[in-house]
Amino acid sequence: MPTHAQLERRVIDIADRVKRRVPIEDSLVELKREWPEHTDKKRYEFSRQIAGHANSAGGSPILWIIGIHDKSATVPGATDDELSTWLAIFKSHFDGLAPDLLINLVVPVGDVSVVALRFDTSRAPYVLKYPRLSEPTREVPWREGNAARTATREDLMRVLAPVEAVPDIEPRECIVSEGGRHDALQLSLRFEMYVHSATGEKVTFPLYKCKAAIGNTRADGKIRWVPMSVARITASPHHTTKPGYGHIESKTVIESASETIVSGAGMVTMYARIDAKLGKLRKTVEADVSLWVLGAGRAVRLRETLSRDTHPRTGEVQWVMKRRADASLE
Repeated sequence: MPTHAQLERRVIDIADRVKRRVPIEDSLVELKREWPEHTDKKRYEFSRQIAGHANSAGGSPILWIIGIHDKSATVPGATDDELSTWLAIFKSHFDGLAPDLLINLVVPVGDVSVVALRFDTSRAPYVLKYPRLSEPTREVPWREGNAARTATREDLMRVLAPVEAVPDIEPRECIVSEGGRHDALQLSLRFEMYVHSATGEKVTFPLYKCKAAIGNTRADGKIRWVPMSVARITASPHHTTKPGYGHIESKTVIESASETIVSGAGMVTMYARIDAKLGKLRKTVEADVSLWVLGAGRAVRLRETLSRDTHPRTGEVQWVMKRRADASLE
């Protein structure tokens, strides 16, 4: 589970992207301009949307942020004054269990604050009680796109059939660098991330189903995405100055030509490249990677905004992710 500091950083990143009109293409994130209106109908519909999102999340936690409006690319802000009242009403809409609220966090964004709600979805399906007797008394909602509908039998099979748990993946470092080969511009991506399986089971990433792309903002403000060729996903190299230990091999990451397996937890690095001209790269570029989890039936998607910098030793131009501070114990 992410710490409060990590969640705050993620919320701030999302708010920055919304203001720059960069699409938030994460199926596990939902943005709302405000809390629902104080009517039974609006509050029930809000609960139904969360239930549909939780049922279709495949067991992964979902994040709802109140106070960000992606359609208008604004951050009007919100407070948590209504949280306790809303949460009691929210739980009353369910037949039995409701998605458990893991974290609620007020995050300052500029001159306002937004409210982040992180829900556990591991005990799906979640069943709603209809408030009107003229309709069926129970429903299992399902999210499709940005709307909620009633789940079909096929949808329920996805929830009930045993699948591998989706691991937590935390980005640690991401660098895009330029290079030349045969008078052609080559861009290389190095994306380091920490993988952790909550169940302690092995996590397998089939290389052929993992993807990477670089996004360059055009003059009209839209992002031009260019896919990269994923070369490897390997154990991250670890070096130490301890006498007699120049290099430490990973004990939990195994790489083959077709897949990478992480036993429980470990640091891995994805390497990708492209021989193409993207035009003049801006001061910031977007890096997007998708890691398919074998057995889970879905991919974990990570996107980072990188800022132009120079290599401290060679002076070469590169684009780097802002270094994440290690979380302190709370």
